Amino acid sequence: MSLHPRFFAYFPTASTFEAILGDLYANGIGPNPGFNWSASPACTELEAVVMDWAAEMLGLDAAFYNSSGTGGGVIQTTASDSSLVATVAARSRFVRNHPDASVDKLVLYTTTQTHSLGKKAGMVLGVMVRVLEVRAEDNYALRGTTLKQAMEEDANAGLSPFILIATVGTTSSGAIDHLEELGDIGESWNYE
Repeated sequence: MSLHPRFFAYFPTASTFEAILGDLYANGIGPNPGFNWSASPACTELEAVVMDWAAEMLGLDAAFYNSSGTGGGVIQTTASDSSLVATVAARSRFVRNHPDASVDKLVLYTTTQTHSLGKKAGMVLGVMVRVLEVRAEDNYALRGTTLKQAMEEDANAGLSPFILIATVGTTSSGAIDHLEELGDIGESWNYE
C-alpha cells in the first residue's frame, strides 16, 4: 500500500528494533498496578528519567528536567490527553498572568482540519472553542492572517484568546499549519 508522505494516521508502535525493545522492556517489568505514581514508584522513577532524556535530546534548558526540582514532564497516554494537559497549563498561565480575566470568556482556537482533540479539550474545560476555516489553496493549513483576524475580532468582542491547537499532519488532509506565521502572531499579540 502506498501512502502520501503527509499521511500521519499510521501508528508504527512496534515496527522498529528500538520500538520492539521498548515494548519488551515495558511489558517485562510488569508494573502492576501501574495506574498511579504512588502505586508504582519504580515506574514513576523510570518515567522521570526517560522524560529527562527526552528534554536533553530536544535541547531544552535544564529547568525542564525532572531532576531540576522545578520542571519535568510526564508521559501521556494519548494525543487527546496531551492536548488537554497543555490546554489546562495554558489556561492556568493565562489566568495567572491576567488575574482580571474571566474564565468564561477564554477562547481556544482550532481549525476545520484539527483533530477532535481540540474541541474535546474545550468541552472538558468549559471554554469557548472557535474553529477557523482553512482553504484548499493553502493546502488546508492555517495562515497567520486568519488567526490574527479571529483574535482581533474576539478581543474586540471582550473575549480572551489564550491558546491555539495547531495542526501538523492531520489525518483527514495531511494539513500542516504555517507554524512560523502563527508563532509570530502569538509572540506579537498584546493581551492588554
